[in-house]
Amino acid sequence: SADLKLIGESTSTGIMRVNKKISNLDECILIYQSPAGLYERKVDLLKGMGLVNEVFNQENIASLKGNIGVGHCRYSTAGESIPSNAQPLVINYVKGTLMLAHNGNLINANELREELAYTGAIFQTTIDSEVIAYLIARERLHTPTAEEAVKCAMQKIKGAYALVVSSPRKMIGARDPFGLKPLCI
Repeated sequence: SADLKLIGESTSTGIMRVNKKISNLDECILIYQSPAGLYERKVDLLKGMGLVNEVFNQENIASLKGNIGVGHCRYSTAGESIPSNAQPLVINYVKGTLMLAHNGNLINANELREELAYTGAIFQTTIDSEVIAYLIARERLHTPTAEEAVKCAMQKIKGAYALVVSSPRKMIGARDPFGLKPLCI
């Protein structure tokens, strides 16, 4: 089975951070979510094309508020290298807000994308990460927890991947069943 790890649950007093030295990547994004209330979702989003030190500085990072942060640096392997494909993806749906960052390749992404499109999904990107996000959001409608939704979605996707999924209160890390892509916590 796939590895699934609850990385942490947010509190009102802290921001979870993961630091890593990264260079030579062409997309950068960092988002923080503030769980203000059920109908007052707020996501601060900061993203741009370029190297980390070209996109982020102390001033624009300090402007982000919240208690859960998801960051992602991407080099294109699937989908175009354009701003709309930058991750993490932020999806607002009936159960709330879902953020997803993904690294890897799905061998059944086109098949899943077509299946989702025929059942009403409207895609905003050309990346397979959006397929995963839609699968998780749909599974969440029928499962008691975000962890269960991620597990169910992972049973449908095939390939080598690692991902981080965040709701307003939880951050979940997962990787493919064979552990081909690393996930460091």
